Amino acid sequence: MSFVINSCEWDFSGKDANAVSIMLEQFLERVDIANQRSENVYIGAELQSKHVCGNMDLWTFLYDPSMAEIDGSLLGELSAVLDNIECYEDLANWPPNFPEDAFFDDGRDLGLDLAFAHYSNLAKTPMGCITLSLRGTILTKSAHGSISVPLISDEYSHKKFWRKTALSMLRDTPHNLEALSPSMYPNLHFFEGVWGGISNFQGGYPRASHKLKKYLECLDDYGNWVFKAPPPAVHPSDTIESQDGVSPTNELIERRFNGLGLDMAPEKPNVRNDTKCYNARAVNLNYSIKGKEQTIELYCEWHGKLEQHTNRIHIHPPIVPTQGKVLIAIYHQHLPLP
Repeated sequence: MSFVINSCEWDFSGKDANAVSIMLEQFLERVDIANQRSENVYIGAELQSKHVCGNMDLWTFLYDPSMAEIDGSLLGELSAVLDNIECYEDLANWPPNFPEDAFFDDGRDLGLDLAFAHYSNLAKTPMGCITLSLRGTILTKSAHGSISVPLISDEYSHKKFWRKTALSMLRDTPHNLEALSPSMYPNLHFFEGVWGGISNFQGGYPRASHKLKKYLECLDDYGNWVFKAPPPAVHPSDTIESQDGVSPTNELIERRFNGLGLDMAPEKPNVRNDTKCYNARAVNLNYSIKGKEQTIELYCEWHGKLEQHTNRIHIHPPIVPTQGKVLIAIYHQHLPLP
């Protein structure tokens, strides 16, 4: 499960320095994010030597007088990144049948980078291509089969690769969802042991999986905004002037979740006041600040209803001990009530 850089797209003919800078900045951001999430990125040996504009290779082009407006620090960062990405040609194990020829849907040769992704995906090892600007997917073919290769150029396509392509290719199981969750939902903090709670859902994972993934995706994409954005905006697309420095009320938070299609609410006061009910919703979170290990008890009263009368997901708003991420604390059929 990884990414390969699509060097076929590195053709800067007709691009001015500003356009090239924007493309390279977006590329570096995407590689940096992949590295932060411990996702493997591979490169082909020819990227830095192939022609990218006329007869110029990458570095001849970038240091050409026509590109003088490109910031030197950007070039330094690009050089460091490209030199430190592992070449897939150097891997001990290649996907089956690589590097046999592979083709675009119209019969054109894919080149090694896309062929590497093609054969990896055919072997059920999910791989996307990090691009400079291309979006969507590319249909690829060989004598061994046809498969679409996802193109990764922004955060949306990045997370979509893990949420859709990788999970379905590996099989949508509780184990694989847990294994892929750091990349599928990078803005969520999963409490230790939370995944074991899937077995508590009525009907198990098969019954709960669709709604569970819907909730996790929305919480990952918008949870921080829902809990932290000042009023009075109800939806992220609202352009109304915000009341800076004011925290949203629980009522507004609930309205925001409802507007995003989630049935979420805090518990009523009598639940907190009941010792048994409180303890069922409390978790002890271990965290580290400046190298010092600490523990904090969190009452996770916010809960989402996967179904009207059963299957709940309990969460806690983002705080410093969760690195500013929404905490996914408890999966359960239904915790006790007073």
